[in-house]
Order: sequence, then C-alpha cells, then structure tokens
Amino acid sequence: MAAARTIIDQRQCDPELSPRRVAAALACSRSELYRAFSGQAESVAAAIWTARLERARRVLTLSPALDLSIAQIAANCGFLDPSNFNRMFRNRYGMTPREMRELDRDRSENG
Repeated sequence: MAAARTIIDQRQCDPELSPRRVAAALACSRSELYRAFSGQAESVAAAIWTARLERARRVLTLSPALDLSIAQIAANCGFLDPSNFNRMFRNRYGMTPREMRELDRDRSENG
C-alpha cells in the first residue's frame, strides 16, 4: 500500500491515473491492490481524488497561482471536468475553490 500511495503522490496530476494504472505500475493485479486498501479509510480511487483535491487546495492558496484560472488549476491537478472538480472540492472543504481562494486572499491582506 505504501508503494501505491507513492505512485499516487507522484502521478496525481495525470488525469488518466486510475486504480488500473496504479496496479500496472506496481506489477500487481487490481484485486491485489484493492485488497491492500481494504482495511484503510479510503479506497484506491478515493486516495487518488484526495491527493488531487489536496494539491488543488494548496495551489489555490499560492500567490504565484493567482494568475491561473480555477479551471487551469483543476486541469493541472488532474481534473478533466471543471464542474466535477468544483462539486468534489465543495463536498470536501465546504466551500467552492473560488471561495477558498478569496478567503485566503483576505487572510493574506489582513494579516
């Protein structure tokens, strides 16, 4: 499982990254990969989405990234569909990517 998480961390921005590709990179079957994650809090697919969302959250709050649109950040983090990205981001963080960016900008200006 640690090796799978390393691959996910290294390749999270690849929109084609999937449990099948992680298994292929590890030279194991998808069944073996799923078994390795079976006792964990999240599935292989969820670990991929979580890694992408965490990266997007970090990028949204970086000053150099303020010139990038949210759609560009989503694409750079492996999301093919901006509306799916917005929905997943809101579900995870309780606010939209735009709201997160504005909140961080306000914090930076005030403090």
